[in-house]
Amino acid sequence: MVSSPLTPSPSSSAPTLSSPGGNRIVTRDISVHPSWSPSTAANDIAVLRISSISFTSGSINTAQRLSSVTLPVITNAECAAVFGPWVHNSNVCTSGAGGRGTCSGDSGGPLVVTSNNRRILIGVTSFGAADGCAKGFPAAFARVTSYVSCLQS
Repeated sequence: MVSSPLTPSPSSSAPTLSSPGGNRIVTRDISVHPSWSPSTAANDIAVLRISSISFTSGSINTAQRLSSVTLPVITNAECAAVFGPWVHNSNVCTSGAGGRGTCSGDSGGPLVVTSNNRRILIGVTSFGAADGCAKGFPAAFARVTSYVSCLQS
């Protein structure tokens, strides 16, 4: 069983984003994919545009922890063997072998590959197993190349 993506709810106030350190950034410029389907996790991608961002420090305080992990990309067939029809051609999946992968709260986070010493965004965290991230199940990401035209508009 997979965890369901969050369903956006209409609000009269602008959504507020919190950046590390607790600074609040307010935006009303949010573009959810027009074909997003919360019942199937299809097209689980959105763009939030903010006017500017600045960093006051190059460090993370002791209450925060920056985490990353190296994960192998697996085929969509391997991923669909676990998640069934939730996996679409517009997904890219990673192995959860060794209990390493995305966890609750990681949605929207990046999946990058390094090529010629450059980091390239290939996925945006979409969903994983409801049983938890340490159980060895794969994780699914929105495949960025499937959304280039949408992201550029």
